[in-house]
Amino acid sequence: MFLIVATALFAAFFANVLAGAYWRLTVLSDVQEMLLLLLACLFFVAACLRARRRDLERVRAGAQSQEYQPERPQTGVTEAR
Repeated sequence: MFLIVATALFAAFFANVLAGAYWRLTVLSDVQEMLLLLLACLFFVAACLRARRRDLERVRAGAQSQEYQPERPQTGVTEAR
């Protein structure tokens, strides 16, 4: 949901910039344009944080079950046993 709103707000910002560049239309003032871009960025960050939280919850849920086995990073060095 947040990502859809961010995309719509950025599309409105981009359309305003294009209208000003090609047809010399001033739909939004500079301050309104800045606020529109700020809102788009805030919604994008919220979407990223929500996706990260969802991923962490999946990892935690998997860690509680016996199925989850974290992979060890491969460093190229073998361990002596």
